[in-house]
Amino acid sequence: MRTENIPQELKDVSQWVVWRAERKGNGKIDKIPYNWISGSKASTVNPADWMTFEHAVKGYNKGYDGIGFVLTKDDAFVGIDLDNCIMDGVISDKALRIISDINSYTEISPSGKGIRIFTRAKLNGKGNRTGDYEIYSRERFLTLTGDKVDNSPSSVLERQAEVDAFHKRYIDKAEPVAQNDCGNELEDFEIIGMMSKKAKDLWGGVDFKEYNYPSQSEADLALMCELAFYTNRDPDKMEKLFRLSAYGQRDKNQRQDIIERLITKALGCVKEGPTKESKIVDLTSILTRPDVNKPTKDPDWVIPDISAKGDVTVCIGKQKGGKSWLWLRAACELSKGGKFMGGLANVRPQKVLYLMYDNVGEDRTMARIRKARWEFNPDNLTFVFNENVMKKEINIFLDQKDSYFDSVINSIKPDLLIVDTLGSCHTVNENSNEEMKPIITKFTRLARESNIAVVILHHTRKAKPGEASVSMDMDDSVGATIILRLASCIIGVKKQKTDAGEEVHKVMPLGSWYKDFKTFEYSLTDKEDDNGTYVDMAVNLEATNRVLSTQDIVENAIKEHYGVDDQFQAKDIVGLTGLNKNTVRKHLDALVSDFKLKRTGHTRDKIYQVPNPVKDIFLECLN
Repeated sequence: MRTENIPQELKDVSQWVVWRAERKGNGKIDKIPYNWISGSKASTVNPADWMTFEHAVKGYNKGYDGIGFVLTKDDAFVGIDLDNCIMDGVISDKALRIISDINSYTEISPSGKGIRIFTRAKLNGKGNRTGDYEIYSRERFLTLTGDKVDNSPSSVLERQAEVDAFHKRYIDKAEPVAQNDCGNELEDFEIIGMMSKKAKDLWGGVDFKEYNYPSQSEADLALMCELAFYTNRDPDKMEKLFRLSAYGQRDKNQRQDIIERLITKALGCVKEGPTKESKIVDLTSILTRPDVNKPTKDPDWVIPDISAKGDVTVCIGKQKGGKSWLWLRAACELSKGGKFMGGLANVRPQKVLYLMYDNVGEDRTMARIRKARWEFNPDNLTFVFNENVMKKEINIFLDQKDSYFDSVINSIKPDLLIVDTLGSCHTVNENSNEEMKPIITKFTRLARESNIAVVILHHTRKAKPGEASVSMDMDDSVGATIILRLASCIIGVKKQKTDAGEEVHKVMPLGSWYKDFKTFEYSLTDKEDDNGTYVDMAVNLEATNRVLSTQDIVENAIKEHYGVDDQFQAKDIVGLTGLNKNTVRKHLDALVSDFKLKRTGHTRDKIYQVPNPVKDIFLECLN
């Protein structure tokens, strides 16, 4: 525990307890508050059980598991818990965004898997917990470790607006009460797909005179009536789809009172619409007999062998490992066409939309492009920065109903969409296949139905000791397996050092429905000329393979440290390589199968030995 990091504002208040981790009746471990002086359990509503910070630390030193601070209605403190947001020592993008937004004292929880934020505010709204997110202001004790998150404030700061926004976005998620017999389970694209020609024309913005409407207002109402029918009178879907339409972009229709008036009138005109069950499907239309002579369409490559229209590409690599450098340059070069990545390919000009969900910001992004001296066509390159989205209080998270994500895509109609990063564009549990499937499916549907290429930047797990030189694999990706399963192409970016000690970033194929592209690498070097300092991002298309498999590492360790007849155990190789024991045992047993090692002993105490071929042949002859 690092008591020196705990804010003085909390230390000055005598609302401290100690705690022990105890197993409850259901077998789960819980943190129980104690008053160590009396030896009894502490109450979160009885000040007599609390103590000063100094007394709490003294109790911790006497053998308790930790210290905690009690929140009360009489103080101005609010505590926020973000559970299960740290994996392999890396804080998730979503948690980093919340930490940055609230910007008050933040520390890592005792388990090392969660985050705790302390701030000053009044807790408004209902509810304290949704999923892995919790927020409290009274009758609750929160543990403290002093394990402060880097770059977070050292003090507990006033953050009323930020706390309100957090509660509204992550805690207060109660769904509105649905109207009886209204709505259907159809997706937006299904509703638009089943519309009549007239409805589609209205949605696309046809001149109202084409259908003999006396005014644009009459055409607006006609479209809303069509939406009332196809959504089966669902007001929320009606509003969302109308706002996505061409008519919905009119200045007049930005007013909420106008929209509500149109919805009310439309609901009075339409009594019933289609439901999921009312869809008639001709099953023969989905049955296909193989015909190898049937002409097929070649992939429409945006970047040959890496990203094609209609497909999703996932690019994985460590946090701050060079992925954004790679794709910012790619976005610039694709916007103007021509030579790509130092001659990797020649590309035609493409319209690129770059969604910068990470809190990098417009200033730092433009500074990077300027410093790297990348040329681009401003007519073909558009950015959406999370900081600007937050200022406008616009929601573009993929998993939320009021998201304007589709509107952003429809307004640009890009050839290539770059999402930087996956973990920042949603608020669900990234480790859950069930919760992540709708997110990834949305990207695959978007790519297929809008005929655009989608590139998603995603993180890998934190490397274990001894793995710095190990080849990257798809399994290094963090989160649910569905993230990669639905991708057409998976590429990796790995930072490593050359034999001369220079740092390079290797870009390699990890899996694809198509042929693998050629591995290449790039380096980032600060240089200076008559125009000032700049970053030279040099691409090497003749990159050599500088990464080893785990089996190579095991074999090299044996060759370097053991000679003929020398004996060793798996734990010895673990100590030399830093690889985990199961991986080492697997490779040692494979070497035994290949007659490169000999093995004796029981399962847990196996002894391995480097064989002596001459001696073995001599003994065989004696027998």
